[in-house]
Amino acid sequence: MKLLSDCYNAGSKILQKLENEGRHMTLILDGKATAAIRKQSLAAQVAILTHAPKLVVVQVAGEAAADRYVKAIGRICGDVGVGYELVVLPSDVAQATLNTTVRRLSDDAS
Repeated sequence: MKLLSDCYNAGSKILQKLENEGRHMTLILDGKATAAIRKQSLAAQVAILTHAPKLVVVQVAGEAAADRYVKAIGRICGDVGVGYELVVLPSDVAQATLNTTVRRLSDDAS
């Protein structure tokens, strides 16, 4: 993560210097490279933990965009060594049932 912040800070200083000189520059960010660096850093941090973390996503069904987002979250968790569980509730779920589900999952120590 330090590498990423160092690159960002260096880029910001260069852009600021150019602005002060009345010149402009476009900075193109490589999102895939940035994501790869962040994933690698996170995977290294997860690897040294004594207890593997787990992310549980509670999704209320019915949104195609949310389905893709949730699938991406699961893939990233797998990439970095974080456990993942998806709990899908029906689109007409009662608020009380949703609250109970989240509370039960929050209280689960596993």
